[in-house]
Order: sequence, then C-alpha cells, then structure tokens
Amino acid sequence: MKDEKYPTDEDEKGRKPLRTLRKEEENYEEEEEQKRIQKDKIIDEEEDEEKEEEDEYADYSKKET
Repeated sequence: MKDEKYPTDEDEKGRKPLRTLRKEEENYEEEEEQKRIQKDKIIDEEEDEEKEEEDEYADYSKKET
C-alpha cells in the first residue's frame, strides 16, 4: 500500500523522459514554425517579383501607345 501511495524512484525516472519528450516536441514545433515562416517569406518574395514584372510590363505597354 505504501509503495502505491508514495512511488519514488520510478516516478523520478519516468518524469525525466517526459520532460525530454516535451522539450523535443517544443523544439520540433519551433523548427516547423521557422520552416513555415521561411516558406511564407519565399512565397511573398516570388509574389513581389511577379507584381514588379507585371508593373514593368504595364508601364512598357503604356509607353508604346
């Protein structure tokens, strides 16, 4: 009965891996967030380049007419 009520060694050993797992999960989530942000930046840059090209083409078309 005492062992069930007050487990010591096994709980301490069991907590460490949980902490480690939580930390690894947090790190993984942070890495995924950074990848997503980087991907969004690349997409935004590509969209900006396309818009600039369209604007240049529109300006060129106006000059020709």
